[in-house]
Amino acid sequence: MKQLAWTQKLKAFSEFQKKSIIDILQKIVQNGVYGKDYTVAPREKNKQLRKDYCVNDAKIKEILLSLQVEDFISVEDTDHVEHPGDIVCKFKRTYSLLPKWKENADYEDVTLYIKMVKPEIGEPLFIISFHKDE
Repeated sequence: MKQLAWTQKLKAFSEFQKKSIIDILQKIVQNGVYGKDYTVAPREKNKQLRKDYCVNDAKIKEILLSLQVEDFISVEDTDHVEHPGDIVCKFKRTYSLLPKWKENADYEDVTLYIKMVKPEIGEPLFIISFHKDE
């Protein structure tokens, strides 16, 4: 109930609240270890980004650290039945990525869709979606 009330208040959440969420996730990423303190779900769409572009753990970290308030698109209650009460944060960020399988390729601007469980200090960060926006 407490988290539901918190989400209700965020229908029109402030720039300060958005910035606070980004600050927490960036502290986790900056000070943490990929696979332990933060991780990306092994979903097919997420794997496809790594197959299509030169995206490794270091690039994921770089992209997460570049998130800004302007990239924030929403905060919602989860619809996942195994995690009732969780809150998810959604972002869209355009980033220059190098395609893997194109000869003499140049970097392409790719809009990424990033969805994660709301970060909490002292808790691992779980990134549900990290893929090319559809």
